[in-house]
Amino acid sequence: PMEGTSSEDRWINWHADAWASCTPEEGGSHHLHTRVYQTSRYGSGPDPSMTSTLSMLQYRHVREVGEHGLAQVGAFASAQSSFSSLYPDIELLTFNPAVFAQIDWERDLWKWTAGVRAEANENPGFYSESSGPTFRFGVNRGLGARTRVRLSYGESLRFASIAERYVEGTLTDGINIRGNLDLQNESGNNWEMGLVHEIKSGDQSWVLDASAFVLNYDDMIEYTLQAETDSMGSIVIVDGVPQFFFQPLNLGRTRIAGVEGSVAGQGRLGRVPVRVVAGGTFNYAGDLANDPAQDSLHIFVQNMVQSMGSSRDSLVAAGSLLKYRNKGSLKVDVEWDMGPWTAGVALNHESFIDAVDWYFEELVSGLVNYREQFTNGARRWDARLTYKAPRGQRFSLVVNNLNNAVLSNRPGIMAPPRHVMLRFDTRF
Repeated sequence: PMEGTSSEDRWINWHADAWASCTPEEGGSHHLHTRVYQTSRYGSGPDPSMTSTLSMLQYRHVREVGEHGLAQVGAFASAQSSFSSLYPDIELLTFNPAVFAQIDWERDLWKWTAGVRAEANENPGFYSESSGPTFRFGVNRGLGARTRVRLSYGESLRFASIAERYVEGTLTDGINIRGNLDLQNESGNNWEMGLVHEIKSGDQSWVLDASAFVLNYDDMIEYTLQAETDSMGSIVIVDGVPQFFFQPLNLGRTRIAGVEGSVAGQGRLGRVPVRVVAGGTFNYAGDLANDPAQDSLHIFVQNMVQSMGSSRDSLVAAGSLLKYRNKGSLKVDVEWDMGPWTAGVALNHESFIDAVDWYFEELVSGLVNYREQFTNGARRWDARLTYKAPRGQRFSLVVNNLNNAVLSNRPGIMAPPRHVMLRFDTRF
């Protein structure tokens, strides 16, 4: 690898879990879950360059309500202590307490659920913030024995992460990463409507799922490439290299809408047992802050339809699309049995990312040429072959990126080349 493009890290991870449940004679049940998780990264030296310890505690009380209802209330708390070379001279301690409640009701072909949650995010000496109540609701209706439709609505609030607030680093010459202590919380809501249908016939068993969704965000947080400027507004140049940096910013209002479908199941192709898992997604990520006309649902839907064809380039030029997003993905995994042997092949395809910062293309060597040459996105093929011995041992050969394709899922970041792995599994 080129100098500065690789690193050798060692990791030590461990976790411990404990839980308890109690069901009193008077009804209801009590559930307590705890976990401690620690991860540490070591470079070339004996001391860790990063350590994060997360402790979590959750309590739930569950009780039946009438003949058809089930209610639960609970509380959650977590404490995280961390330090890293990416935010030097700071050891962070954060607390996240939360309370929640949910009620479920089911009768005949109907299923209803509703919930509420409130939480806080505390970093003593730095910030203290809370979410207020956020609500969610869902309904599921059976249309016969094998078909169901669903509708759901949910509110969300995401606190800015430690990385987004504090991490500092260098990506390459002239491109750095900076944190942002002034980030506002990201809030929004989402709608989803879907249908699921099951097909059964002899050895055949398949589940088909299709849905449409809309995600609305206020103050959406996203890393944005900016130029480092001096007091005169000119770009700072160091050793002949212009200086830029990625920093998380609140973009304002955004709306992401799309459709997705999937199929999963098993059957036979002649005498060969076959299992399939496949799914695809199309989405349109609209930047409402940069193109306020998309506040109109009519214009938003119109742009979404146009984005499926050649008109997508004009939407990029108008700034209607969120940057660094692709419009769709496809995943297919097929597996079949041949006696003690099992073979499988998988396809992962992500469409081309249309909108990026023009100066990012200029700063990363070779990026312009790559984007001009590979306009159909990133397509990766994987394959595997497994032999199951009579005593239960399993021998596996797994090949990722089978054709050793040149792939980039994110602009400027190359995916790994062909990777071959031999694996042995047994039980003692």
